[in-house]
Amino acid sequence: MGRTVAELDASLSIDELYMWVAYSAGEPWGDERSDWRSAHTNYLMASIWGDGKKKYKLHDFLLKFDKKKTEVNKGSDINKWNAMVLQAMFSGAKKKGTK
Repeated sequence: MGRTVAELDASLSIDELYMWVAYSAGEPWGDERSDWRSAHTNYLMASIWGDGKKKYKLHDFLLKFDKKKTEVNKGSDINKWNAMVLQAMFSGAKKKGTK
């Protein structure tokens, strides 16, 4: 964004922050997509420069995480929780401008 945290804290409204959070949640270039891109690059490198004895699969290079630890509890409303946390973080920004 080309701004410091202090500049954003002084100028970013909570509504605009919510808009950016929603945008970030909907765009396809997050961590999982990045893992797939890295796996694909590594797969190609191993296939091209490997000794040729082993046939690799893309999944051989994909990072694997314990799903039990990374899954969000489906019963909880994570968006409400995030909104509460963000509102608490930025509630000081609105108070700074008032006297």
